[in-house]
Amino acid sequence: MNPLGIIIKIIRNFSAAIIFLVGLIILFSGIVLSLTVIGLIIGVPLIIIGIFIVILSIFVRGGKFKHTGNKKPQVIVFCKNCKNSNTQSSRFCSKCGKEL
Repeated sequence: MNPLGIIIKIIRNFSAAIIFLVGLIILFSGIVLSLTVIGLIIGVPLIIIGIFIVILSIFVRGGKFKHTGNKKPQVIVFCKNCKNSNTQSSRFCSKCGKEL
């Protein structure tokens, strides 16, 4: 597995925990700042934002990356009448309506 895939897997598995820790850091920073009069202006919004982020992290699941794999090449069938391209499963031309 390539290094980028490993990093994505780690972030996907621990994204809720990382968000939770960031929320706690903001929350505690707000509490410490609110102990002073000037810091109260900054501290209270940080406390509210920290609580919101902590609650949000409880409901966040790791992001899901869907591996689509290699798609099979589509076979294109051309109409003998009008030279329009059609899919392999088509029975009739999408432009002129003649049978393929």
